[in-house]
Amino acid sequence: MLKLDTYIISEIGTRNDMQDRHCLYFSKKADFFIGGVYDGHGGTKVADNASKIIPKEFLKLAGKGLSVTEAFKKAYKIASETGGHNSIGSTALTFLVKDNKLVVANTGDSRMVMINGQEIHPLTVDHHLRNKDELKRLHELGAMIKRMYVFKGDRGINISRSIGNLDMKDIGVTEEPDVFFYDLPEKFTLIAASDGLWGYLKNEKVAEIALYEQSSEIICHKLMHTIFKISRKFNYMDNTTIIVIKN
Repeated sequence: MLKLDTYIISEIGTRNDMQDRHCLYFSKKADFFIGGVYDGHGGTKVADNASKIIPKEFLKLAGKGLSVTEAFKKAYKIASETGGHNSIGSTALTFLVKDNKLVVANTGDSRMVMINGQEIHPLTVDHHLRNKDELKRLHELGAMIKRMYVFKGDRGINISRSIGNLDMKDIGVTEEPDVFFYDLPEKFTLIAASDGLWGYLKNEKVAEIALYEQSSEIICHKLMHTIFKISRKFNYMDNTTIIVIKN
């Protein structure tokens, strides 16, 4: 049975509305859990859909015998197409822990890391235009790139993969996630967050705070307090959601 210290914190920042969504579900037997962070852009509907549909559809599809990778990919596609949203979208970072194994499915620039002892391990790859592989893929599909944004007509987004944004699928803004598999060490701290965290703090600073503090709740509040202090210099703070899981 899993015995974990978990905490979630979510702040609107200086934005007019909160477009982040999250989830964290434990099985009735407490033998696995599934969670995620979903950062909407242009509205909340796609992030709402993703946070509800992806975990449910993944578990249903995996239960029918699909591989973990295929179940995640199909669940992401279902969430992306639900509602027919052409001009709004969301990132989607979903993780599953079972039998000391971790699976992470990621689309967009939300990010997950694992801290083990003094080491920090990135668990996802950011899907944006600073990622050379993503930039190359989009160029080959004919996407128009301006100022690190992917444009379709006069509308642009700053990530290269997205749930929703259906009118951009033909230029390569796919919903398909990267799916990663990891063995969990005896002791670990997992941190999953929207880019409101990673835009201000490097992985190493996040790890430094997590190593110093004892509980997931204190880590969440310390990370958010640090972001608040830094963001004052810019008079801007993005929506930010952080999930911390310790064993």
